Amino acid sequence: MLRQSGECSILSQAMHEELNHLVRLDGSRPSDGSRAAKQARMLFGLEAEALSACMVEAGEAAWRGSQLAEAMYRQWITALGEITTLSLPLRQRLAYEGWQVGRPAITQVFQSADGTERYLIQGQSEDALTVETVWMPEETAAKRVTAAREKTR
Repeated sequence: MLRQSGECSILSQAMHEELNHLVRLDGSRPSDGSRAAKQARMLFGLEAEALSACMVEAGEAAWRGSQLAEAMYRQWITALGEITTLSLPLRQRLAYEGWQVGRPAITQVFQSADGTERYLIQGQSEDALTVETVWMPEETAAKRVTAAREKTR
């Protein structure tokens, strides 16, 4: 959690800056703050308590939040329509109200000759920011550590 005091001033500044240098990869979604852009309500990323609160707000029992968490985080279900532990009318109502699973999508994969892979991941929220992450096979990482140690000798 960000503190309001000056302790995290650099981080706070970064969190409040306009990020105009980011490029939207999915041009089909509006980015102008219009009503169409704000209708989607993402479930992915919410903790079990927050999912339960969403279900209570929708007039359902709190344990429905556990069903959502199980489907999204253990079964890796990506669409509300696929969560068969929820009744069809409930899935339809949640979709009508704008709820979506909203799991981030891998939009590009870059593979290096040494086996390292970089992934460009795009969020599904209204801002649709992208993040790049790297996966290094253990063998590649071990070789890099060994090479670095040899250079220092």
